[in-house]
Amino acid sequence: MPRMRETTGRMRPRSLNAAALGLGLVASLLLGEGALRLFHPQRTWNRLLDRIPPMFLADPSLPYALKPGFTGRLWHHEYDTRIEINAEGRRDRPPHPAPRALVVGDSFVFGFGVEEQDAFPALLQKSFRATGPFSSILNAGFPGFDPGAYYVFLEDRGMALGPSLVLIGFFSGNDIDPHRSGDHRWADLDARGLPRRIVTERHVVRDGRQVRKRLRFRYRVPWIRNSHLFQLFVTAGKRSRRVDPRHEMIYARHYDAETRARVSDLQSLFVGMRDLTRAQGVPLAVLMLPSIEQVHPERLRDPERFDLDKPQRLFSAFFRENGIPHLDLLPGFETGAADRALYFPFDEHWNEAGHALAARLIADFLREGELKIEVARPEGARAIPPGVRPSPSDASTRRDPPSRGSPAPTRRTSGGRPRAS
Repeated sequence: MPRMRETTGRMRPRSLNAAALGLGLVASLLLGEGALRLFHPQRTWNRLLDRIPPMFLADPSLPYALKPGFTGRLWHHEYDTRIEINAEGRRDRPPHPAPRALVVGDSFVFGFGVEEQDAFPALLQKSFRATGPFSSILNAGFPGFDPGAYYVFLEDRGMALGPSLVLIGFFSGNDIDPHRSGDHRWADLDARGLPRRIVTERHVVRDGRQVRKRLRFRYRVPWIRNSHLFQLFVTAGKRSRRVDPRHEMIYARHYDAETRARVSDLQSLFVGMRDLTRAQGVPLAVLMLPSIEQVHPERLRDPERFDLDKPQRLFSAFFRENGIPHLDLLPGFETGAADRALYFPFDEHWNEAGHALAARLIADFLREGELKIEVARPEGARAIPPGVRPSPSDASTRRDPPSRGSPAPTRRTSGGRPRAS
């Protein structure tokens, strides 16, 4: 009996120590959770839902539609903006008198992170209403869309809006990524092998929001997906990765078979959009929108391993060969970034200065660059819809911006379209 009491006496301090250690750990976790919640909130499930307004609707032919008449807010720790969707399901303000230009694109065209009046389509409208030739600019920007969805939108409803000019926003930062394009499956192909419908494989619209059909691990477990501490650990693990796999695809010096196939699909879509608009006598031009890492290569680890302006060189050559007018905004953004920030550093969309610069570059392009907008204005008459013609300078004399890497060789397929090597 004395020995048993002695053993029991020894166990009590150990139990108390373990309990104290456990309570201290719990207190530390709670303290850390509260501090993060107050001073450095993470991307918890509730915050993720609150960030994106419930402005989406399911659509029979597109990944989604924007909810007509919706009003709400889009917020991030770098911005807090008002979102208003008009009765036609776009982020622009009526009325829309002719002649009008239609700008089709993704979240950069939509104006993610800036107010509607500060997005470049609205700035273009303000500029052209003062000096011609357009009375209105229609903003057909849809976050998450890609050129396949642009083609379906134009054929299904965009051309019915009666545009005098169509501008396509082509974002080099992810449109070439074959992994991202895997979410948008082409369905009901037409005679040219281009889509009549786009089916989303990984996302669905629920309660007005686009969410993944299968949630990422960080949001899959209900009792920890709203923990700021847990989300901090997940984010830290992602940032520790050496290279973003998206950059490996888009800026590789030599594209793999998967990326070459994606490039070929994109080229087919641009030719299809050119022919679709041309059949109705409407000119089309492509705006090549640069990504933040192209303008600021210092953000990348080992930037020398990449060929950062390869997408611009590759597609500029393709557009010239196929008679598609285009504007590469990368040189202008490289110059403009020397004295001011043009992107939100974390969100990576353009800020107000970025949209203002894009609007000036595009306006100059439409008036004086590769495109020429000619508007006959007889005395006392209103402006007629604009026409577009190529620049008189021969395409062979035009030089692309200096390359940061080796040139991207091309080979010609049987269809006559260059494909990346």
